Amino acid sequence: MKFIYALLFAVLLAFLAWPYYRIYQIDDVLGRDNPEELAPLVDLAAVRAGVVQQLDARMQATTGQATQGSVLDWVHENLRKLGSDTADQLIDLEWVRETLQRAAREAIAEPPYYLMKSIDYAFFDGLDSFLIRLGPLEQNPTHVRMQLRGGNWRITGIYN
Repeated sequence: MKFIYALLFAVLLAFLAWPYYRIYQIDDVLGRDNPEELAPLVDLAAVRAGVVQQLDARMQATTGQATQGSVLDWVHENLRKLGSDTADQLIDLEWVRETLQRAAREAIAEPPYYLMKSIDYAFFDGLDSFLIRLGPLEQNPTHVRMQLRGGNWRITGIYN
């Protein structure tokens, strides 16, 4: 019976350490010149959707809630479509790489600018969701969400 408990404990520890190891892998890839190495570490479609959702929320906050059938509603719909099309074109692995590198530089006072060094908080916020905060709360940090997708932890959102 002790063996089963020890085995379950070892599996639990491995599961808890898994996203931290993934952060280490991401940090390692960010130090290289090839952004394509990020491909297995990032769910690009989810990151794009998250950016479009952020833009939509900011637009709603700026212009207020549109009523259905109004001119403002039409403008919101067209801006949402434009934002979605633009996100599909502009947000790629290079954008993810540059965004994470910039967030690390902004969070750290002096070089070296490693992603792991810039992390102020990293922990589970669900069984299949992990949140990373780059920099302290006072400095308007960048948040990175990782989710368990396809049997592996992948970046699914980058939020400013």
